Amino acid sequence: MTLAAVAVLAVAVLLLAAALLRQRRRVAPLDQLIEDMEKVDLNRPAPALPESIDGVGETEQVERIELAFLRMLRRLEAEWVSGGFVLSREALLARATALSRKSPKQDR
Repeated sequence: MTLAAVAVLAVAVLLLAAALLRQRRRVAPLDQLIEDMEKVDLNRPAPALPESIDGVGETEQVERIELAFLRMLRRLEAEWVSGGFVLSREALLARATALSRKSPKQDR
């Protein structure tokens, strides 16, 4: 293997490592949001939210997801208050469990 080939290989490895680090930093706020959203107990009205879910995200996409999640929680709370829930708690839990077990690959 020549010195030029080793240099090209080293540059390629460095570029790949840099791209992986950039991607990891880009996805980290979304991963944190998902973890925080999973902590919310949707089985009762007015669930306690982690402080990080405040409608202000590190990126525009995370902020949009946070705001959509907060809107969904407000709708759920309004349903709880008005007594509009038709499904039993067990049915809701069964549906949520089924959705959480469904892998993203099954959607394709």
